[in-house]
Amino acid sequence: MDEKNLPPELQGLLESLINETLTPNEQEYLQNLLQTRQDVRKFYLRYLDLHVQLKFSDRRQPEKPAVMPHPQLELPLPETRFPGLRPAIVRHALLAGALLLAAFGGFAVSLNPFASNSFLPRSEGPSTAPLSLAQEIVSGVEAQSVHAGNRNAQTLAVILEQDAGARFFQDLTPRVGSEMRLDHQYMLLEGHIELLFPRGARTIFDAPAAFQLKSPEQVLVTFGNCSVYAPEGSEGFEVLTPSTHLIDRGTRFRVTVDEIGSSEVHVVEGLVEAIEETDRGRGQVQMVEGEARHYSGSEAAFSSAMTYSAVGYRKNLPDRLISFQGPLNSRGEIGQLESATVIRGGEKYTYLFSDLIGGDVTSFCESGTSPTINFILPVDFQGDRKVLALHDDSFLTGVVNPGGAPVPATGKILTPKESDDSSTWTPGMTVRFRDRVVNSPGPDLLIFEAQTALHPLEGDAFHIRPVELLPGYHPITIRSYDLGMLSPESYPLQRFALLATRDCIPRLEELFEQSMAHSHVSVNYRVVATGIDLSDMGIPLGESVSEIFIQDPLDDEFRIDPVMVVGLPKVASENHSLTSVQSNREQKATNKE
Repeated sequence: MDEKNLPPELQGLLESLINETLTPNEQEYLQNLLQTRQDVRKFYLRYLDLHVQLKFSDRRQPEKPAVMPHPQLELPLPETRFPGLRPAIVRHALLAGALLLAAFGGFAVSLNPFASNSFLPRSEGPSTAPLSLAQEIVSGVEAQSVHAGNRNAQTLAVILEQDAGARFFQDLTPRVGSEMRLDHQYMLLEGHIELLFPRGARTIFDAPAAFQLKSPEQVLVTFGNCSVYAPEGSEGFEVLTPSTHLIDRGTRFRVTVDEIGSSEVHVVEGLVEAIEETDRGRGQVQMVEGEARHYSGSEAAFSSAMTYSAVGYRKNLPDRLISFQGPLNSRGEIGQLESATVIRGGEKYTYLFSDLIGGDVTSFCESGTSPTINFILPVDFQGDRKVLALHDDSFLTGVVNPGGAPVPATGKILTPKESDDSSTWTPGMTVRFRDRVVNSPGPDLLIFEAQTALHPLEGDAFHIRPVELLPGYHPITIRSYDLGMLSPESYPLQRFALLATRDCIPRLEELFEQSMAHSHVSVNYRVVATGIDLSDMGIPLGESVSEIFIQDPLDDEFRIDPVMVVGLPKVASENHSLTSVQSNREQKATNKE
């Protein structure tokens, strides 16, 4: 086996597995590697075998050959049985079995070995056959596994309910719906997350923030802003800070903690019980709606009342694109868009591809920039290039790398249709929608881009504006995507080919006529995506656009690679007042200029 061809991150993943620090996102990635690559499976088994051997090198000699747990592994388990396995090693080996059974059993299973025991082998009666290592492990921890399975059945887990551009220090962002770890220091560097607790309480953290989940109903906030909502049935939910202990009695409140442990508590609705310990004794107060207190953390003084402010309390995460879906191949790669889910005006909408408003590329100019790749296409593409500029459900077709300018164009967009003088044409790309896109609450446009880790992880920046700039309309610059390279909701892109020219292309027609070099990519790409709110361009709610113009800001060597631009259907305006929409927009952690 040539280990030089193994994924460079594999050993780090296995070390995290052994140390029990593997995140849910890393677990999913490791399982996908095991499913699709035989060399990874072989290395995985040898690695786990070596770990067990080192841990138990002082135990007794082998007794009987082990039984292979699955014929497709094509590598026997170590011919050694180790009695009296310590709990930590039991967990490691049982986790290994869970991964392998998940990879080859044709069904999904939690990679937490104590999350469920449904995959464990069961015997209908006594047997004298030699036990496999996996079977011996099962017999040694069956009681613990049953207990843990029952615990999981009661859903005593804290779940990542939503994230908006979240990025953590030393942790990959978990996938939405994943369990969060107890007694783990989370440090949120960017974005926002919403956590759902077992009895219904919800917390929203805004970056930067640091927190630990001390139990399924208790969170320790050591820095940052935390908005809490505890509906009926979740009373008693606890928030700890370095300076106070808060017990929710059915309410909404905000907690802000600074770097020296001082905190502020603002009660938006309901009732909060606040407890503090000082040298003067134990202080306990009940705070009601409209009250606020400051806790200094000093052992010599009790808290003090302060002016109440609801600013900073977040009821919802910002409107945004939260996920998209499509059929995946055996390597977990995507090639087509099937549906997209967005938050608009604080409400969730899922649109099928057939619901979306298609956008066609109608002008293209890269004058004044370096020539580069202009088409992305399937590896087996044999058709007319013109279809690559038209709307379809494929992420493998598109006109990419348009020209641009450091400052977005604010005058009339000039194309060959408006001027015969090529020196006056505006660098960039026009997209015309097949129906008018109405400005509704939240995102109105979705832009999908092909991106690699060698390019900006947030996605390639771009200017965007309506082609026709009516009074009050203006361009905006997008520098960070809703779903960037590090988002667990982005997907690896299926293999594709590229077409490139040697000269800059001043107009779209030349793209269809020029001789181009055909090439394949040598690095891995993912599909990243973001939503665009027409309101951010100064377009009033209810008004619409038929064309938009995209430019690269020419701020680095990389240019925008749009593989799909679509509009979203209109949202019924009676469900969203202008005031509530403006309030939601004010809460956004915007990355638009």
